[in-house]
Amino acid sequence: MGSCCVPARSGRVPDASMGPRPYDCGQGADVVDDVLLPGGRFRMGTDDRQGFPSDGEGPVREVDLSPFRIDRFAVSNERFARFAATTGYITQAERFGWSYVFAGFLPAALRKISARPDVTPWWVAVKGASWRHPEGPGSGLDRRADHPVVHVSWQDALEFCAWSVSRLPTEAEWEYAPWCGAPYSVSEPSPFRPRPLSR
Repeated sequence: MGSCCVPARSGRVPDASMGPRPYDCGQGADVVDDVLLPGGRFRMGTDDRQGFPSDGEGPVREVDLSPFRIDRFAVSNERFARFAATTGYITQAERFGWSYVFAGFLPAALRKISARPDVTPWWVAVKGASWRHPEGPGSGLDRRADHPVVHVSWQDALEFCAWSVSRLPTEAEWEYAPWCGAPYSVSEPSPFRPRPLSR
């Protein structure tokens, strides 16, 4: 079974030849806009019944973090395209020939003919979906250069990090970053969350 958000991919397990490779990136291969966060103690997780404890979503717990640096923005299509062009890297979705797409992004006709995992029916298996074709054939990156790259596996992300001389944030760092240590858990109200619009 996959996680709550992304179903597990069945089929061939990638072999070691698809593992991380050092890239000769030289000085300034990938300039980023990062920020130093102070770290500290914060509450992470949720007690919501719809959470998936097996994914580390719960229960709410206190976590201590050392100071760390993180990019201000998610990796964009433009940055990932520069990486792919420089290194010739082919993502796992491109090699497999398909990837999961959020059902709400697809036309009804494609949703009807595409497979969905029982445990995560909001994901649809779409042939030809990859970072270059986010919703599958016929979609592209026009006017999406600054959008976050999608259809990137953990292995693909490690390859990008090797090239950009960076690392993936830990789950705790990822959850802490948008809150900057505010004393709220995901399941509690927060002044940093947008308020519902009045009707």
